[in-house]
Parts: sequence; C-alpha cells; structure tokens
Amino acid sequence: DANLNASSTSDSCLHVACSRGDEALATILIEAQANLTRTDRSGNTPIDAAHRSGYESMARRLKQIAARVERRQNESAAREGSRGGSFSGGLPSIDLASTPRSRDVSPRPTTAPSPAAVNGPGPGPG
Repeated sequence: DANLNASSTSDSCLHVACSRGDEALATILIEAQANLTRTDRSGNTPIDAAHRSGYESMARRLKQIAARVERRQNESAAREGSRGGSFSGGLPSIDLASTPRSRDVSPRPTTAPSPAAVNGPGPGPG
C-alpha cells in the first residue's frame, strides 16, 4: 500500500520521500497511487514536507502533478457519473526526475556495488 505510515508521526512514505528530496522514490509512490493530499498529524501534506525541507522545485512540481491528478479524477468522475458508474481510474505515469529543474540541494551520489560484493571473492590461487 503506497499510503502506509512510515513512522509514529503519521508521515506517509511519500511524506518521508519528499522531506528527504528523494524524487525517485516519490515518483514510484505517486505512480503506485500515493495520496499527494494526505496530511500528517500536524496537518502537512507531502508537498508541505518538500517545501519545509528546502526542496522548493520538487514542491512546485508536486503541486503541478496534484493539480493534474485532481483534474483527471474530476473528468473521469464526471464521465462515469453520466454513465452511472464509479471512478476507478489510476494516476498518470509521472517522472519527477525527467522534469528540467534547478536543484535546491546537490544530488546524492549513487554508487554501484563492487563486482566482488555481487559475485563473491572469486576463485582462489590455483
């Protein structure tokens, strides 16, 4: 479930990803239908968490995504309502990292594991 609490403060996993500026994780959670408007115990949304943590450009992109999602949900609900059905649409595919941006904070370096860590120490002396 993309909306599980990540801590005793009632932060969702998306709150945590946004407060850390982790755009890759935020993208995965949003695609898994994490709720962008869910509030924590203090009444803050994941967008607020990004903003409070200094990830201004991420917060702006999340606001744009939330507006698109809401618009699509309203359009789908209106279409379904005219047919007597119920809304069951998913979220659009979203990639925060592909959006041009000015980073508020330097990106975290990523390193691949060494071949020895993946394959083991290798053959011994012959």
